Amino acid sequence: MQPGTNSYMGSTGLIRIASIAATAVLAAACAGPALEQDAVTIPEQALLSGEILFGAPVETGSIPDPGMFELDEEMRAFVTDHVGDSRAGRVRMRLLLSAMVESGLMSLDYDDATTKTARQTFHDRAGNCMSFTALFVALAREADLDVTFQTVKVPPIWYADSGLVILSNHVNAVVKQSFGLRVVVDFNVTELKGDYETREVSDDYALALYYNNVAMDALRQRDLEQSFRLLRKSIETYPSIAGNWANLGVIYSRNGEDDYAIAAYRKALSLDGNHRPSLTNLASIYESRDDSERAEYYARKVRHYRDRNPYYHYYNALAAYRKGDLEVAEDHIARAIDLEQTEHRFFQLQGLIAERRGDREAALESFERALDLTVYSDAHRIYDNKISLLGGGQ
Repeated sequence: MQPGTNSYMGSTGLIRIASIAATAVLAAACAGPALEQDAVTIPEQALLSGEILFGAPVETGSIPDPGMFELDEEMRAFVTDHVGDSRAGRVRMRLLLSAMVESGLMSLDYDDATTKTARQTFHDRAGNCMSFTALFVALAREADLDVTFQTVKVPPIWYADSGLVILSNHVNAVVKQSFGLRVVVDFNVTELKGDYETREVSDDYALALYYNNVAMDALRQRDLEQSFRLLRKSIETYPSIAGNWANLGVIYSRNGEDDYAIAAYRKALSLDGNHRPSLTNLASIYESRDDSERAEYYARKVRHYRDRNPYYHYYNALAAYRKGDLEVAEDHIARAIDLEQTEHRFFQLQGLIAERRGDREAALESFERALDLTVYSDAHRIYDNKISLLGGGQ
């Protein structure tokens, strides 16, 4: 967490934004010069037209502005009634947050697959983290607070049995106050310690994420053309988000247009040379084409990224622990800790492994280290209980 930054947690939720659900991601570098020869080249205009899929260019002019941050009279009255004309920004923020807690707006029904505008979220009391953040930003601006969106690069989730990895981008809000104080307002994500990489982003960026999310909702509902249309609108709104181009590649690949998919993934890599979904999906396409040179190149990048990623080792350690293979679990968690020594979950798992092995002293040491690293009360309570149980007989 940055100096001069406070945080406020709401009730629940993590939003998956950057990549289509269950997109495998494993690699971490862009193609070298040798592999650029004879690469597929399709103009961006053709990629965005969708004509190869639908027989005619897909238009976005009919997509209405969703009014992502618009308020109605009831929402304005909510701010007026609870915040009033308080002059100090910190007072206005405290009053707004208190009102949102008391009215249930900080404990919405969480639905990861549903992205709503601020107005919809206020009235429906449901949505995902993008929905909540849009609501808070809209209300905070009505309360004359200086607030912006912020993306948080949270760790990936690795599924050891399938090799599948889910990349999640989290979104929250930052309120800027006097003397450089920044207050982070977040839908309660207990895994976030507050020290992951963050970046403030514009409203257009947030709106592009909104269009991307509803595009993925349409894809889940098997409305391919509407999904493509919304995804194109997302790219038109903010063209430099690598994940949106990668999602375009997923749509092309799922419909047998691998040349277009390759071009979309390459566009994503031009924006983010370490974009793991694009690299992995390129490796998969080249393998299916029996292009051993390119397939091996990307497979090598996959292995390099995987072996140097502590969360890969953590999730493999977790899988081995659940299967009872404690030796493998110990090896993987030791490697994870060697790569990243500030993640409390790594030491928690190390403690569980030691506990199952019957090494009470090592388990106690690991749980104490986990306790030192966590800042959230739920995790504190778990580790405190473990330490009490392990230390009770000493």
